[in-house]
Amino acid sequence: MTDSFKDEALSNQNKSKVTQDLLKGISDRLSGRTDCANLTYTVDISVKGVAMTPLIYVYPDKHRRMPSDKLDIISYVHRYKFQDIMLDQLEFGTYIYATNEYSKKRRWMRVA
Repeated sequence: MTDSFKDEALSNQNKSKVTQDLLKGISDRLSGRTDCANLTYTVDISVKGVAMTPLIYVYPDKHRRMPSDKLDIISYVHRYKFQDIMLDQLEFGTYIYATNEYSKKRRWMRVA
């Protein structure tokens, strides 16, 4: 393999890992919420940014519970977990967090 192929392969592997870490940060934060138990999350990562449906708001921590402290989950994960992630470090596509047909566990799956 040439050096450019190696660099591109490492870059794609790194993008995939960073994207999976971001998605895991979202699902970890929402995993204990009973109101989110049967929801299917959809995250769209594109040139325009990262968007999630349904839009879910969370508090930053257990001590700050004012209505003005609420953040949408994407802002929370970016601000408190992955401050140094840039959009060009993510793998573009649409991801869903749902159960697959073989297991009762929910997982992130790339749709497009």
